[in-house]
Amino acid sequence: MSRIHAKHNKEACKFIKDFGLFNDWVITTAYYSALHFMQSYLFPETYENPQTGKMKKYDNFDKYFHDTRDYTKHGLLLSLVEEHIEDNNVIDGFTSLKELCWTARYSTYICSKEIANECYKNLEAIEEYCEDIAL
Repeated sequence: MSRIHAKHNKEACKFIKDFGLFNDWVITTAYYSALHFMQSYLFPETYENPQTGKMKKYDNFDKYFHDTRDYTKHGLLLSLVEEHIEDNNVIDGFTSLKELCWTARYSTYICSKEIANECYKNLEAIEEYCEDIAL
């Protein structure tokens, strides 16, 4: 389901980017699309249960988050990306999307077209990484 959600958000992101008026929403939809690509890449998988210390198979990110008490959802996903993604450019792109999305949503909605385009490029790189590795 996450991959379908990711592609849906990416289509919305592209539509908004091509429309050209809402750069803050380009950034926001790019981040949420990337978030779902990463979740679909990282799950299902076996990880250490943070509560018990034992290895446990998790079908999806939400089930893993349920067993984790030390993070927000966004912080937990970022920590998984930093730990399990092997491409530093993808990690940096995802981190940048997270930070820029936070700024666009909660600090200032005025964002340049150049930043929005860079966010879309980061999204494309994340999608390509997740698609290539999944094959």
